[in-house]
Order: sequence, then structure tokens, then C-alpha cells
Amino acid sequence: MKVFLFFIFFFNNCILSQVLISSYIKNTPKIFPSKDKILILTSYTFEEALNTFKYLAVLIYAPWCHQCKEFLPEFQKAADSKIVNDMNLTFAKLDGDYHIAISDKYNIKAFPSIIFFINGKQKEIYRGKRDINSIIEWFYKRLVNPIYLIESINDIREYENNNQFNFIYFGQNQKNINIYKNFSLKQNFKFGLCQNIDIINNYKIAEPESALFYTPFYEPSYAIIKNITSETLENIVKKNRNPLIYKNVKDLFLSSLNSFNSVLFFFRNLADPKSIEYDLVMKKIAIKYKGKIKFCIGDINDNFVQKILNNSKIGVNDDNSPIILILDFDKNLNTWIFDDYYGCYNETNLNFFIENWLAKKLMLMKLKSEEDPGKQAEGKVYKITYKTFKRDVLSNKLNVFVKFYMPNDTKCKEIESIYEDLALNLKINRNIRIAEYNLEKNYFDFIKIDHYPTFVLFRAGLKDKNELIEYKGNNDVNDMIYFVLTNQAFPILNKKKKKKSDENIRNTDL
Repeated sequence: MKVFLFFIFFFNNCILSQVLISSYIKNTPKIFPSKDKILILTSYTFEEALNTFKYLAVLIYAPWCHQCKEFLPEFQKAADSKIVNDMNLTFAKLDGDYHIAISDKYNIKAFPSIIFFINGKQKEIYRGKRDINSIIEWFYKRLVNPIYLIESINDIREYENNNQFNFIYFGQNQKNINIYKNFSLKQNFKFGLCQNIDIINNYKIAEPESALFYTPFYEPSYAIIKNITSETLENIVKKNRNPLIYKNVKDLFLSSLNSFNSVLFFFRNLADPKSIEYDLVMKKIAIKYKGKIKFCIGDINDNFVQKILNNSKIGVNDDNSPIILILDFDKNLNTWIFDDYYGCYNETNLNFFIENWLAKKLMLMKLKSEEDPGKQAEGKVYKITYKTFKRDVLSNKLNVFVKFYMPNDTKCKEIESIYEDLALNLKINRNIRIAEYNLEKNYFDFIKIDHYPTFVLFRAGLKDKNELIEYKGNNDVNDMIYFVLTNQAFPILNKKKKKKSDENIRNTDL
């Protein structure tokens, strides 16, 4: 009997213990693996984390991704910041390459990406800059009051130096503050508020009850506005928030990779006198296509621009002409380079380039070109391809006499031996090159060719279309020799003459 009672007592205690343990587990917060305040999630713990944390920021990354490695320290700094802790925001990370089901579910197209969840539901994907301040500011705008109090001159300096459109209101009028506050909440960005009269009086740019708008993509970089209303504020923000042409290449390049935005990058040498002319053409194009693609302008000598060109395997043009490329994201990152399609930078060709990109025709238009023939023997007809035309003809300091031909054309075949004799006869003249261009195997758009063969003399130092001379004489070696010798240019001699002329003028003045 005692044994039976002991068994009953033991059995009841087991049941009670199980109930207590079950209750404890149910009411105990979930414990997730973490490192330095960042949760490490997997496919098995992802849903559990969504149900546990009200505000959750999940970094989807790949271990092999170079940009992820650069971004992780900034993400770590944001997780450590006091501001983030005050917002009750939890940071987590997940290997999106290994847990591909999660990446597919949330349509992650590139690494790294940050998904913001509120109460287990996806709110937004972060598409801003990859630095701690931008990350914190983005979450701050969504979780905290949009007003950032300006309490020192240093706070103002931070606004002046960042690369985003923003503004500061200097005043204490509550009606104006409410206008700014409501508008900022509606437009989803933060604004600065300075109510300290001493700062206002000491800060010479501002005055009481005025707003200072920072537009870092233009000159001047700020504008002072008084008597603001919701309507005028909306117009100012619409005009300046998305500039016609961006000037911060690095910021736009990195943000475009993160947000999958398409951008046309226009790089030119600021030291080149023609850069002003190039910029005017780009401005016309930017006005025409605003809203369809972003435009960014930069100096070719900038370190980050050089990095982009090196990564894209683009060399600087010998003639200092601009380098233009479009970056877009269609399943993969695509780089469309203007020089691959059009040999000459002008408004017409730039229009064609963008129109064909918008129509998704650039892939079909990929230009035909034979490979670079490399070093060629003297006294032979010099082979020119589309890839080498700019280098060997337009940027060359020689007079280049070019035969444009079709290999199977009867007239072109008839003149082959005559043209070879021409090259041999003019071998001794170091100022002249006899060349040929195969139109069947190489795309050509510099000038219109409507018959075969066509002979054109590209005069040394005078390669504009108006300076080209077409040979229309007989298919005779002597006639061709006479044509080339009498029409050749001597740019080196001309420079010497100009130099002597300048010296004579100086001597006369003395």
C-alpha cells in the first residue's frame, strides 16, 4: 500500500513539474544566438524573431560579398549606438546566400539589404547610404519625432557638410514649427529646429523666423526662405530634393547599387576647356529625360571615378572626350558604355544612346568590331577596326588616308593591288598613313558612307568632320599620291610658326 501511495505521489509531482516547466518556457523570452548586440538568424529562427521583436532590422548579406564586408562594421556601429537602443530597435543578420528561401520570399535582389519589420510585418527595405549616420537617421525618421534640435554651431556644420537635401528652421513660432513638422512626417524626412536666440543672432546667414535650405548639388549650397506655407514648402522640396544632375558620384553610385536605381554617369576632364561645352549638352539631355533616369556628373581625375572606371575596365579617351556609362539592375548589374555604341560625343548620339537604352535595344545594338591588330608592318596597308578608330585615326597626329570597303564588293576587290602600291610608295613619308576599314566586320557612324569603296583623308590635327577630304579621283596610284601629298597637314610646323609669330609680337612690344 505504501508503495502504491508513493507511486501516486511521484506521478502527480511529475505532472506538476511538467506543467510548471511548460509554463516557464512559454513565458520566458526567446533566446537567439547573437554577437555584439546583433542577432544571428537562420531559416528556423527567422519567423520566431518576427514574432518576438516589435521593431526588427535584418541585414541580409552574403559572406563572399565585398560590399557586405565593408558594410558590416557600419551596421555594427549602428547597433551599438545609444540612439538605436532608445528606439527599442533590434538589429539582426541572416546569410541570404545560404538561406535562399528567405531571400526569395522578401525579393532580395542584391547584397547587402536591410529589411525593416514592425510587429512581424515587412515595412520597408533600406535603400540609403551605407554609413552609420544614414542608417540611424533613416530609422530615426520612422520611429522618432522628425525634429532634430540644433543646439550648437557644430550641429549646423553637420547639416552644411552632408550630401542630402535638408533644412533648418530658426525660430520659436509654434505655428511655423507645426507646418514643418507635419510636412516632414508626410515626406518622411527630418528637419533641424533651432530655437536658441543666441545661436540665431551669432549665425550670420540666418535670421529669426526663417528657414535655411541646403541644396548640396547646386551653387550656392543654401537658400533662405521666410513666410513659409505648406504649399511653398512643398514646391521647394520638390524642386531641390531630387536635383537635375547629381554631383556626389560616390554617394549616388553606392546608393544606386543598394536601391537598384538606374544612373547615367558622365565623367569629363574639368581641366579641358571643352568641359563647359560638354556640360551644356549634358544639361539639355538631363532636362529631357528627367524622371526616366538619374544623371550624375564628375571629374575624370577624381579618385572614386577612377575606381569606377578601373572596375568597369574603361580606359580614359586620348582625345579627352567624356566617358559616359549607364548602370542599371535587371537581374544582374549591367554597365552600358557610350563608346561601345557611338564613336562621337554629341547631343544627337547621346539622345540615341538613352532612347535605345530605354527601349532595351542596346543589347541588340552591341557594336561589331574586329580585335585590335596590334603592331603592323611599315609599307603595308594599315588595318583599322571600330575599337581602334579613335586611337589610330581621330587621336592620331598623322594624316590618315582611309579606304572604307566591303570585302565582297567587285570594285573594292579591283582596287586592292592599287591601294597596296600606294602604301608602298608612301612608306618613306612619316607624316602619312595609308589605312583601310572593313565595313562588313566593323560598325561605323562617324561619317555617312553610302558607296564602296570610299576614300577619306583625315588630316593631321584637323579631325573634325568639316576638315575631312573625300578623294573622288581615278583609281590610279599616281593620282592618289598627288591628292594625299597636296592635302596633307603639318600640325607640328604650324605650331612652330605660331610660336615664332608670338615671339616676334613680344619683341615688337619691347
